[in-house]
Parts: sequence; C-alpha cells; structure tokens
Amino acid sequence: DAVRATGIKVFGDLELAPGTYSLRVLARNGQTGAAGMRVSSLEVPAFDQAAPVLLPPFFPEPAGRWLVIREVKVQEGKVDYPFMARKEPYVPASRPVLLPEQAVPVSLVGYGLGTGRLKAQATVMTAEGKEVAGGMIGVLGRENGGAEGPVRLDATFQPPQLQPGDYLLMVTVTNAEGRAETSVAPFAVSAGPAKSGGTGR
Repeated sequence: DAVRATGIKVFGDLELAPGTYSLRVLARNGQTGAAGMRVSSLEVPAFDQAAPVLLPPFFPEPAGRWLVIREVKVQEGKVDYPFMARKEPYVPASRPVLLPEQAVPVSLVGYGLGTGRLKAQATVMTAEGKEVAGGMIGVLGRENGGAEGPVRLDATFQPPQLQPGDYLLMVTVTNAEGRAETSVAPFAVSAGPAKSGGTGR
C-alpha cells in the first residue's frame, strides 16, 4: 500500500575514482518482470585536491512522502548518510516541482569552501539556457563537517513568477576571500500543488 500511495527511493553508495561516468539504473518487478531503466551522467570530482567543490543544490522532500530502502552492503564498512540538515536526515527530491514565488528549503553542500562567511546567489535559467530575472536564495545557517567533512548551508530558495515548465537553478557560493563556486540543479514549476521528486518513482 505504501508503494502504491507514494513510491520507493533506494539509498546506496558507489565507490568510484574521480572522473566522468554513465550511471544506469534498472528497476524490475520481481512478480511481473516489468522493468524500467534510466541513464544519467555522473561527474566525480577529486575531493582530495585543494580546489573547492560545490555539490548541486538539494531540495529536501517532506517527511513520509517515500518508502526509503537502504541497500544491503555486501562488503564490510559503513558509509554515513550524506543528506543531513540541522543534524537531521532528509530525502532529496530527484525532480523538485515548485510553485511560482513560493519559498522552499534547499541544502547547499560543499568541500574546501573556507572557514569565513559564505554568501549564496541564485540564477534561474530556462531549459534552453536563457536567464530569467528574479529568484532569491537566503542562507539561514551553517554546519561545519571538520577538516575533511563537508560544509552544509541551510538555505531557502524562492523562485520568481514562472510559467509551468522545466528550469535550471544555478547557485553561486562566494567565500570570505572572494572565491566563487557554482553548481546547477534542474527543477520544474507547476501551476497546481507542488509534488517533489516525481521522477524518483
């Protein structure tokens, strides 16, 4: 019943060297044999280098929206759950669907961003790459992950007045020394009630 009412999100981890990959995910119904596959490009940066890294913005799902399953580890070793905000775990939306001018929480995660004050700026673009005026992002808090851990910024994003469709959110985080890092995440705008994570089912 939970699967029919919501959907499934599977959490696992891949141990990959820095580089560019093609990630193929296959889901199959064990009873009927019906299957679906999705292919995504995956860029793994070299986190051990001195250059800062800003991950794509993560939009937390409302609690209880999905049936969450964690992979069964074949090898020994535990990987910490990566999606944390205010010391609480969350499930990121695979395809966030927002309402025009309605502010939503967003998590910004980076490595090597420095210890000083961080500023965030949002730029909204159409799927074709045309910049759209408006859109605001505000940083509410910061969590430091230690010498090698990530810096997590608790933020909110308010899209401008947009027509329904697909868009890109480009976030630029600037540290106290003036160095800026940018990352991009897709999102959609709905004319009705927002439903995050539709493509994750």
